[in-house]
Parts: sequence; C-alpha cells; structure tokens
Amino acid sequence: MVHIEPSVIADSEVILKLYESAIEYQKKKFHRHWYTFDPLLLAKEIRENRHWKLTVGSEKKIAGCFSVTFDDFLIWGERAHTPALYLHRIVTAPDYHGMQFVRRIIDWARDYGQMNKLKYIRLDTCQENQKLNDYYIQHGFLPCGIREFSMEEQVPRHYREGALSLFEMPI
Repeated sequence: MVHIEPSVIADSEVILKLYESAIEYQKKKFHRHWYTFDPLLLAKEIRENRHWKLTVGSEKKIAGCFSVTFDDFLIWGERAHTPALYLHRIVTAPDYHGMQFVRRIIDWARDYGQMNKLKYIRLDTCQENQKLNDYYIQHGFLPCGIREFSMEEQVPRHYREGALSLFEMPI
C-alpha cells in the first residue's frame, strides 16, 4: 500500500539521496538535468508543510517524494494569480518505477486542492523531454504553453538550459 504523508526533517537524508539518484538518471538520459539540491531549501519546505513523501509497506519505506507551492509567479507569470497547487520535483526511487506514483499524486492533489478551494493542479517539465511531456498528457494534464528564461532572470540553473513545458488540469 502506498501512502502520501508530509515529509519530516528526519527524512532529509533519504530524500536528498532520492534527488541525487534522480539527477544521475537524468544525466544518463538527457543533456539537461537538475543540480544538487540545497538541504536548507528542503528543510524550509518541510517546515512549511510543502514537502511530501510516498511510503510503501508496513515499514513505510520512502519510495518517492515531491514538493508543492501555492504560488509560482516565476514560471507562470500572471496566470499564477488563479488559485492553484503547483507540483515540483516529483521523484520515484528506482526500485519503484512503474508503480503509477504520478496517478496517486494527482489523486492526492485533487483532494488537497478541493479542500483548499484551488482551481488547478499545475506542473512544468523540460520541453525537450517528449516522453515525460506525453506522460503528463496521458495522465490528464493539458499543455498550456512554453516558458523560456533570459540569462538575467534569477532562476535555478537548470531553467536556463532550455524551455519549460507548462501543464495544468482542472481540479
């Protein structure tokens, strides 16, 4: 059984290893990848109840994670004024690929969004990763634009290396 629950500070080491594993996978598959995540950012997200983990089995082993925010003006611009739940950094541990975690996250996000009177679930991914773009569309997300950043904009390094595909689904 898979559960989605808030991450806690004690999970940090495992979560940071999940991110490192995801980065290594991205490096093997694509020229564009995430860079090492700041443990202080993770701790902030955990304290703000914006970081979530997927656990499996009675031992509640962490099999995946993701973060959320309620405002993403940097990526979504004026559209960010519409109440939405933004999903970021969805990661599945290699041993659990293929277990439909994105479907579970979407179900969770719908419930969470309804409880918080939000209108959309939104996410972004690199435009060049057609397989992942198609995957999100197959899971009900609608493409709603491309976002590119100038070198002057204060954004994470991996955002400057190509365009982002933007996706949303009504709650």
